[in-house]
Amino acid sequence: MAAVVPLQTYAAALRQLLQAHPIISQTVVRAPLYGLGAALIGPAVLVGLLNVIGFGAAGVGAGSLAALIQSTIGNVAAGSVFAWAQGAAAGGIIVVPVTTLLGSGLLGLGTWPGFRR
Repeated sequence: MAAVVPLQTYAAALRQLLQAHPIISQTVVRAPLYGLGAALIGPAVLVGLLNVIGFGAAGVGAGSLAALIQSTIGNVAAGSVFAWAQGAAAGGIIVVPVTTLLGSGLLGLGTWPGFRR
């Protein structure tokens, strides 16, 4: 019959491994945290920034930066960055892929061996 090893033994071994190998530490600990943070906070931050610029659920806000941009470009082409921003601010599905890309970028940054704070 196999002996039962206490959880503290595994925790101590993991702690020693992460201290001895900082790159593994970055990959195992930081990367999932960055990715999770981007996935949870990303949509709110993205939509909040778009709202500040003037994109909203009801359309472009009068007198906003978004209204100024729209007045200079004229007719908004479907699929353009402006149309994308309006769709995202209105709660469109585009927010999910964008925050996934942001999370992937942060995950890559967190796992890059040369990254230091």
